[in-house]
Amino acid sequence: MNQEKEIIVFDIDKTLIHRNLHELIIELWCAEHFHRRVLAWTTSCLHALCVVPFLKRRIEYLITAFIPERKLRSLTLQILNDSDNVHEGLKRRIDRYKRYNYVVVLVSATPERVARPLARALGVDVYASKSIFGVLTHDLLAKKHKVYRAMEQQALSIRTIYSDSHLDFWKPSKNFLVEHKAVTRVTT
Repeated sequence: MNQEKEIIVFDIDKTLIHRNLHELIIELWCAEHFHRRVLAWTTSCLHALCVVPFLKRRIEYLITAFIPERKLRSLTLQILNDSDNVHEGLKRRIDRYKRYNYVVVLVSATPERVARPLARALGVDVYASKSIFGVLTHDLLAKKHKVYRAMEQQALSIRTIYSDSHLDFWKPSKNFLVEHKAVTRVTT
């Protein structure tokens, strides 16, 4: 018997985390040392000078390559434990879904290296953009449907999606739009 597992999907940036996770991590990391602020300023200038949108998006996460894995984990935990940065209601929903034995996953355009510590802290899997040395190589921005299709091919049924963007929704699932701290069901 081929029984489908039901999946609950959460986006990260501006959904589970009120802002972009990588920006919060960079702010906290740079606050510790002056030379990090110089590095951040230099990479932001490089980003600002890039006039080709495709390349601009590719280098958006460049500075994250300089942050050690261990530091990424500790900063992510700091963000996750700060109710000013995290959507507490969605965090509770993740815990509740897990208690009811749903498979909970994060699907995000954030690079996997940045998203993975958050997923581990929450005890869930993550599907995220791929990067090498902070440069995006496989971007999921507005392409999450490819992940959803792959899940369905593996007999995984997407039951519910929480996101700040209609582009992340999947027609057969229940879709919830997260704006600021409000969660609204959306019919597609």
